[in-house]
Amino acid sequence: MALVPLRDHIFFLAQLQNLGYLAVYFTALAVRFRAGRVTRPMLSIDKRPLAVVGACEAVAQLLFMAGAAHIPGPLLPVVNQTYLVWSLLFASLILGTRYSRAQLAGAALVVAGVSAAAIPPAALAQWLPQTAGSAAAAAAAAVSNAAAAAEVELRYVAVCVSCFAFPAIANCIKERVFSSAAATLGRPLDIFVVNSFGSLFQAVFVLLLLPATTAIKGLALSDLPSHMAASLRAFLGEAGATAGVAGGWMQYSTPLLALSYVVTNLAFNISILSLLRSVGSVTTTLVGSSLVPLTIAAFTLPLPYLEPAMLGPNFLLGAALLMAGLATYNWESWRWLLRGLRNPQPRNSSGGEASAG
Repeated sequence: MALVPLRDHIFFLAQLQNLGYLAVYFTALAVRFRAGRVTRPMLSIDKRPLAVVGACEAVAQLLFMAGAAHIPGPLLPVVNQTYLVWSLLFASLILGTRYSRAQLAGAALVVAGVSAAAIPPAALAQWLPQTAGSAAAAAAAAVSNAAAAAEVELRYVAVCVSCFAFPAIANCIKERVFSSAAATLGRPLDIFVVNSFGSLFQAVFVLLLLPATTAIKGLALSDLPSHMAASLRAFLGEAGATAGVAGGWMQYSTPLLALSYVVTNLAFNISILSLLRSVGSVTTTLVGSSLVPLTIAAFTLPLPYLEPAMLGPNFLLGAALLMAGLATYNWESWRWLLRGLRNPQPRNSSGGEASAG
């Protein structure tokens, strides 16, 4: 919703998000340092891996916002799942993780699902038989009529897909930082150390990427101040400055939506990094994948700025393949989980679970 009124002001929204990250993370870091939960040795860890993390997240943020503003909302949670494939690849290359055939088959189904969901309905209609009076012809006509409302520009889908390579690399590096710091410090590294310095480096690299950012938008660096002034007016909901707004109360909801976007991302990032520290990057990716059906369903609701999504047959096929891929990938984990629920292990004297070997 936030991307609709600020579609032409993506850079402004990205900087608003970065400033919010820096303010919240470093405030939390200072509070936790005073409380003794963050120690000086934690603050003295090698920052070079976090610099790479910041660079990856700056590039990913730029590419995702540029692509996401131009593809249908229901397609976003499907495209997001290509992160699983990137995560598998880079966890194997960086962390040396190995995967079973079922996991690889699940990842292949995820790719097939994203590809099917991204096919323009008009292209799908051309594949259907055009026999006069047949049910297939009627279905083809219906799909063609839906094409105007659900047209997908594949170049923007490709931008979003490629951008997820960078957070996959960043998460693998974060996982290595957590494991090496725990071995060195003798205790888990506080997540706000990683969040704070990672966000600081991200802000630095966003500034370094300004020439590329302005070039993508067709702006000269000298035009950036006037563009940011226009972005501020759009953020404040001034009449005529906000694209895609019909007026009324929705015009003045732009600041609320943008700030809600930043707050929600903060909460999600803190939660997901806590999970990453505990269970690793690939399992964290799979937990996030469980949100797919809920997110798709949310886009069918009458939300502000957004027309309720019409899900075509190609999208439903893609979503089905994607969920089948996630189920296939998770099959072994779910089987062990269900077995554990049926036969809970007795707790040992230290309060932990007894090892099953």
